[in-house]
Amino acid sequence: MGMAKFLFKEFEICTEDEPEARAENYLKEQALIKKYEAALQDPSTAQDMAGYTEKDLDALAGNDNEEDEIFEQFQKRVGRAREQVLRMPTFNSGAQPLWTHSKQRLRPMDVPPCPQCGQARIFEFQVMPQLLFYMEEEWLDWGTIVVYSCPDSCASETSYTEEYAYCQPPFAPVEFDKR
Repeated sequence: MGMAKFLFKEFEICTEDEPEARAENYLKEQALIKKYEAALQDPSTAQDMAGYTEKDLDALAGNDNEEDEIFEQFQKRVGRAREQVLRMPTFNSGAQPLWTHSKQRLRPMDVPPCPQCGQARIFEFQVMPQLLFYMEEEWLDWGTIVVYSCPDSCASETSYTEEYAYCQPPFAPVEFDKR
């Protein structure tokens, strides 16, 4: 007694390779590049752009912070398989987690080593936030849950070796006082 028990719906998870990025996903970017290249050919536009840094131009375009870039990378990758609830790269592939935003990302040096052999743990899989939709539990929330394991799959003689899981919280933008 006294210990809370949770019972979630049972689901079947099917594994499929993540689709490759398709050319049509980049049509918007290609159109913007053509527009930019055309603007560079116009002497008046080139004169107007002189003196601006890339950071200045990003700010003018509304891309002035790292959160946008990390979230945009996340959105593009998730767009390949929108129903994906787990990402499982090939073991020992050197793959890295797909972070939902730049805040509270775990650095590889912060992952504790394997308690059995002392080796650095590697990224094994991650639970994507899309799973929340299927679980229908409003009190749950996360950005992503990343699991690291020993590259040698160590196990003690009496039990399995504990994996290391890290939960990146969901992005919470700063609220400004609107007085």
